[in-house]
Amino acid sequence: MVRTSALVLLFLSSMAGTVHGQLPTGTLAGAVSDQTGAALADARIEVVNRQTGATRTVTTAADGRYTAAMLPPGVYGLTVQATAFKRLDREVSVEAGTTTT
Repeated sequence: MVRTSALVLLFLSSMAGTVHGQLPTGTLAGAVSDQTGAALADARIEVVNRQTGATRTVTTAADGRYTAAMLPPGVYGLTVQATAFKRLDREVSVEAGTTTT
């Protein structure tokens, strides 16, 4: 029974990736670190769609990583803010079915 459950879980996991790839959205992912390479937890990432003005805000995890999923394709302004660090602004493009890093 345990073996069958693990196989079903593996199959469902692989199907989820396939379905996600067919969505007309993209993902923005990355990691925030300081000049020494140390991860910055709790940094605020703001993503703004330049065409629509829609805004998404996420926070970095303990390892400094962040993900903003299910973003409509387009050009986005990306702002990173962390306590005691200078604000960082970038422009990024998100394409459907891809992850922009």
